[in-house]
Amino acid sequence: MKKEILINPIAPKAIGPYSSTLKANGFIFVAGQLPVDPTTDELIEGDLGAQTKMSLENLKTVIEPYGIDLNDVVKITIFLKDMNNFT
Repeated sequence: MKKEILINPIAPKAIGPYSSTLKANGFIFVAGQLPVDPTTDELIEGDLGAQTKMSLENLKTVIEPYGIDLNDVVKITIFLKDMNNFT
């Protein structure tokens, strides 16, 4: 299997030992899109809605250079700190 790490210079940097974007067998896998402001590399302040919006904007920024938009996303996994926010 051929894999390629993709680097988008305007997307937030990975904050751990992982690649945020990887291409393998014609698929693009994205990981770790947190509510980080890409201009400061800091987590944003705000409620769950603001954090969700920032995370999705970061995902959009990561995938757009590859001709993909949010309509092409097949699966998203979300981790919640407080299960009261589940709904």
